[in-house]
Amino acid sequence: MRATPPRKAGRVACLVAIADAIRTKLNPNRADITEGMGGIAKLLDASITGVDMPAKLAPVRDLSKIGFEGIAQAFQ
Repeated sequence: MRATPPRKAGRVACLVAIADAIRTKLNPNRADITEGMGGIAKLLDASITGVDMPAKLAPVRDLSKIGFEGIAQAFQ
């Protein structure tokens, strides 16, 4: 008998709870890294920027027609 999605979700939730209990038992005084993770999130938010998409896209190019040998010779 195949498990239905809600039944699978229940099994996963049960396994997550068991794993959390084991982690707590093995390491009851886990380090709180919330502040550090917040700092990393702020750094990433400040570092990652988007770009404006042009209203008209560039034409499609057939890359199989590029003469790589000629390009390589130009840089020798």
